[in-house]
Amino acid sequence: MILGRNNSPKSKNSVHLIASVFLTITIATVFIACSHTKSMTGGRDISNDTLMLQRTVCFGMCPSYKLIIYGTGKVEYEGFKYSKIDGKVSAEIPVDSVRILIQEIEKADFFSWNDEYQRQDATDLPSAWTTVTIDGNTKLIKHYGGDSSAPRKLTEIEHRIDEIANSEQWIR
Repeated sequence: MILGRNNSPKSKNSVHLIASVFLTITIATVFIACSHTKSMTGGRDISNDTLMLQRTVCFGMCPSYKLIIYGTGKVEYEGFKYSKIDGKVSAEIPVDSVRILIQEIEKADFFSWNDEYQRQDATDLPSAWTTVTIDGNTKLIKHYGGDSSAPRKLTEIEHRIDEIANSEQWIR
């Protein structure tokens, strides 16, 4: 006889119950983790989302152009003044890059900001108009570069749109 070992039916039922509870918790954890990962990686369809940035001229020779980034990864550029490329061109970028940018915009709470930041704390600077359409909701923010009241994140988003679209290839 082995000491400390209980082979009674009650003991076996307890082991099965503990194993069942453990298995149930493990499965539930996997499902929760998978659903959380999906929302964090942006599992929703972004193909109809768009990000548009239009920059105006300044007193000097600031490039004026418009960029549209579609949720499909398509980028449309149109150069107006002081850009290396005048007119329209298009390119493709990875959809994951667009998804990351949309997540940054959502995290920054873009839709809660004012529609305009037009105060002229400094003069002769260009403006940036940013239009975001996410999940059917659209917001345009007009941002004069000399308005110090604008959220710092707004300027960062404007630069990120340029960066993700690789606008440097058309403007410099």
